[in-house]
Amino acid sequence: MRAVSCLLLLVAVAHLSEASIYDIRADVERYAVTRTMASKLRVFLEALKGYMQTGNDELGIPKMDPFETKFQKIDLKKRDLVLKGNVSEVHVEGLSNYKVGDVDFRIGQKNLTIGLKWPRINGTTKYSVDATYSEKVSIYGTGDVSFDIRDLEFYSQIQFQKSKAVKIVGLIKTRVKLGALKLNLTGLFNDDELSGLVSEALSDVLPETIDEYQAETVALVNELVVEEGNKLVVGSTWTEIISKLG
Repeated sequence: MRAVSCLLLLVAVAHLSEASIYDIRADVERYAVTRTMASKLRVFLEALKGYMQTGNDELGIPKMDPFETKFQKIDLKKRDLVLKGNVSEVHVEGLSNYKVGDVDFRIGQKNLTIGLKWPRINGTTKYSVDATYSEKVSIYGTGDVSFDIRDLEFYSQIQFQKSKAVKIVGLIKTRVKLGALKLNLTGLFNDDELSGLVSEALSDVLPETIDEYQAETVALVNELVVEEGNKLVVGSTWTEIISKLG
């Protein structure tokens, strides 16, 4: 009887050991895939800097640095903001000059972690705007804008739909930080003197305001990233996305 008990115990231990080996192997394989994906993403993000400067037809990436457009109509309704107008002669530099921070991808959870920092983004544009906020504050004018943004940071975990088709369903743990801003407006409220005062005020308070109202800022950023991000990946599968990463 004791011999039978020992035999059963040995069988159980062997079975558990075999199961443990399979579990460890599966964990190692998942880790290897995750590391490979994270490595590919980092390499792609570094390569993307060059693609943004020259464009890449094969990947469908247009030239974006400098970003230029002759005319763009604006018709925006976001939460309490209603904005109509246009921008023209847009010229923005520095979009490709980012530093890659955190990069991680959990293939099972379809969760992408990404952290980027732009040391400087600057640009100019002409504008015409007629907007209201909370149906109480009116903003209008026609003129010029120049801006110089320093140390813009973006960090987020992007959650994708768990299916073969690629679709962003939301962002979690997003952080946005602005180091400094130099803004110069003309024509706001059709008053250049008032435009100057508003420019100085926004330059001083906007970085702190973004920190203070981080939840509101993040909500707007999340909505924008989900909307625009899905336009880029619509109709794609994970196999296609991974193959494009190289």
